[in-house]
Amino acid sequence: MDFSYAQVSLIASGAGLAAVWDVRTRRIPNRLTAGIALAGLGLWLQQLGAGGLVPWIAGLAVGGALLALPAILGGLGGGDVKLLAALGSVGGLAFALQAGFLTALAGGLLAAGVLLWRRMRDRTTRGAGCEPCAMRAAVRWSRWPSPCR
Repeated sequence: MDFSYAQVSLIASGAGLAAVWDVRTRRIPNRLTAGIALAGLGLWLQQLGAGGLVPWIAGLAVGGALLALPAILGGLGGGDVKLLAALGSVGGLAFALQAGFLTALAGGLLAAGVLLWRRMRDRTTRGAGCEPCAMRAAVRWSRWPSPCR
């Protein structure tokens, strides 16, 4: 995959802006994903002329299809699907496949980390008293009376 500087810039800035927006508002706006996809179309048309429609449509379709099932099952939101579709439309089919694979890998690692953290937390605090008390584990092994009661 050989990308132009414009494609790399669009992918990096689009993904970065979407990440910031998503963290702050828990949403990825349609105008952002549509803007990325349309800019990608413009780049493909500039590079390949009318032949640029094929890689644009392929990246858009595959990027959206990769995350459609997890979104339907409730694992992520529709904005994430539209973002991968838009980024795939900029990078093309191979990029959409690689980005989808790396997204799944990162999501799996994050989920495993959360499960491990919860298991360790629950094992440490089992039987310590009330659930919302932040000091329950420390109090259990100290001489002080528990603030949870």
